[in-house]
Amino acid sequence: MSSKLLWVVVAYVLLIVHGSLFPFLGWHPPHHWTNPVLMPWPAHGSRSDILINVLAYLPLGFLIRQLWIRTGRTQGLLVAAAVGFSLSFSMEFLQEALPSRVSSVADIVNDTLGTLIGALMALGLSPDSLTGQRLYAWRERRFVPGTLPNLALVVLLLWAATELFPYAPSTKLSTIEAGLYHFLHTWHHPELFNVSKALMDGCAMFGIGVLMRIVMREPVMPTLITFVLVVTFLKIIIAEQTLSLEFFCASLVSLAILSLLTWQNRRGLAWLGMAAIALAKIIDEIHPGSLAGQLPFNWIPFAAQAGRLGGMDDILSTLWLGLGLAVYARVIAGGRLRPGMGLVCGGVLFGVWFILEWNQQTLPGRVPDITDPLLGTLAWWGGGEIE
Repeated sequence: MSSKLLWVVVAYVLLIVHGSLFPFLGWHPPHHWTNPVLMPWPAHGSRSDILINVLAYLPLGFLIRQLWIRTGRTQGLLVAAAVGFSLSFSMEFLQEALPSRVSSVADIVNDTLGTLIGALMALGLSPDSLTGQRLYAWRERRFVPGTLPNLALVVLLLWAATELFPYAPSTKLSTIEAGLYHFLHTWHHPELFNVSKALMDGCAMFGIGVLMRIVMREPVMPTLITFVLVVTFLKIIIAEQTLSLEFFCASLVSLAILSLLTWQNRRGLAWLGMAAIALAKIIDEIHPGSLAGQLPFNWIPFAAQAGRLGGMDDILSTLWLGLGLAVYARVIAGGRLRPGMGLVCGGVLFGVWFILEWNQQTLPGRVPDITDPLLGTLAWWGGGEIE
């Protein structure tokens, strides 16, 4: 059992406790506690609540299965499910004493399901499984050896997860029409084209593409183009997602530039890619939002993200950016960063990110929040420390 992984599990459990019991105010124990499992099933279930609960506990199941990697398959799944159920039961039980929270047996079921799905994913990715063997064979065939390609793949998947959230595909005509609405509306009204959004999407996609150029074996472009096409298509058929003309144009331009890029210097490419995703983040931070008015700075981690689908999307976006910067830094340094250099660079990253968030107090519609710089710096530190 890895001690480092154990601390990661403990930290994630504490994060779930924070999100489940926030804002920790107004504790008022009931006269008669109720077993959450015996509560009636809610008459109206929210799809967003189901998705948030499943996704929140999915990493826990993955981590628990990895922590007990040497146990049997069935035993590892049972341990993960038991931990997920016990944690969810405890949170729902304690929520009875919080007037601002509502206990539900549906939450326990969805949390346990998310834990089990995460454990099954870990099982499917293990080297002794059939899917794991095929994935590892593909990875060895298409990527250079070492840890960096694994981290780069996580960055790529987190970026795609950000673009495709909340992962609910539908073949209904109404969903497809909604998915194409912004594209067609902007096409017919070019004055609505958002240049800053197109630049932000283009920089992010270019940064991701450069990262793949560094860690993949040639040919890179066919795989990258196929991946972007799949993401573009899925944005049309996923409920609550939409394909924008800005994203489409950014895809074409960034892929065209990547196909013409013949530079082979890994460190030079890393500096270029790091600048691209940093610029994408800066553009995202300085443009106004969709909400009305200006909001004060939020000092409580995850307070702005708790219980919101948009909050989960924000977390994913922050994770891929922080981890992507860490991977680029490792390429530039030629390996893991020295402890002193990693600490200094992490402090600079946090400081710049904090200033960008603090400045959002002057921008209408933005939610200035301490979570992004904290989580981004944590992703940076994790990406720099993983062996």
